[in-house]
Amino acid sequence: MLALQQKLWANNAEQLTKSLLSGAGLLSQFGRFADAGKLLLEGYQRLPSGLLAGLKLKRDALKRLVRLYEKWNEQEPDQRRAEKAAEWRQQLTDFDKSTPNTKTGDTQP
Repeated sequence: MLALQQKLWANNAEQLTKSLLSGAGLLSQFGRFADAGKLLLEGYQRLPSGLLAGLKLKRDALKRLVRLYEKWNEQEPDQRRAEKAAEWRQQLTDFDKSTPNTKTGDTQP
């Protein structure tokens, strides 16, 4: 899946990121949390920086990472997942404090 997305959107980092985030949402709905996490992290790491669209995508990715680890921990309790959820939640909080005007509507992981 990742290879296909990279091929399709090789020249458009923003679209590749959106595609990765969407794919992660689908995987998490089917309980494939580890695979969803890989796509979310890949998308997060590829985010363009500086542009408002990139900042909104970054916030969206952070929210999705928080929800992914919370949902995963609910389904399969594990202290490490709870800790990861807390780490990503803190990153989201820090991001919101340092980057005004990037809040978007709710999205799924």
